[in-house]
Amino acid sequence: MSEGLPVLDAEHPWPGLFPYGEDAHAYFNGRERETVDLLRLVRRDALTLLYGQSGLGKSSLLRAGLFPKLREEALLPVYIRLDFRNRSLGLREQAWNILRSAMSAAGIDGRLPRDDESLWAYFHAADLELWDAGNRMVTPVLVFDQFEEIVQAGEERELAPRLDVFMDELADLVENRIPAEITRQLELDPDKVAAIDFNALRFRCVVGFREDFLPDLEQRFTAHNLSTQSRLRITKM
Repeated sequence: MSEGLPVLDAEHPWPGLFPYGEDAHAYFNGRERETVDLLRLVRRDALTLLYGQSGLGKSSLLRAGLFPKLREEALLPVYIRLDFRNRSLGLREQAWNILRSAMSAAGIDGRLPRDDESLWAYFHAADLELWDAGNRMVTPVLVFDQFEEIVQAGEERELAPRLDVFMDELADLVENRIPAEITRQLELDPDKVAAIDFNALRFRCVVGFREDFLPDLEQRFTAHNLSTQSRLRITKM
């Protein structure tokens, strides 16, 4: 098993109820058009939504379809499934832990994010350069899968504030809005502006979720001023 997924081979090419993992991409067939369409959107836009009915293979499309294509183009896929109910570890810290692991596994040379560093601050640092073993500068693609879980967690009133904080931070990154904390730091020390590349686009984001949660998530995206025009809906094969 790899990451809890079955190991496939020529005699056992079907994972059953499990999604296909990236290492099983040779056995993943039938979603070539969707893979091409999704790759095009990821290349073009900072944020892409992927959704469809439950059981249609969104996770398989991401991991076995999209991820190998991303690596070919010096885009580093970072599969993130946040535990929105984890009260001991913040959502950003979870994402940073997963990114660090993905960079280590891929042999990426470059500065790692600090736990106290916002998404916007890390990806807009002027000195941020991430290089792979082939001497290519890579761009991380943060893939938040099963994102409908934020809606379910949001039903618990005590979790709502931390979910809102994370959504604000994600929206700041995608929309390139300078966070209030960064603005305060620059007001106190204008020389810090040299450490920031305000126009950098050194990331991409993909958010995958079940289609029946689309209205709830669109309401949440709108509340945080997060534009979501780039989207792909997968249907039955």
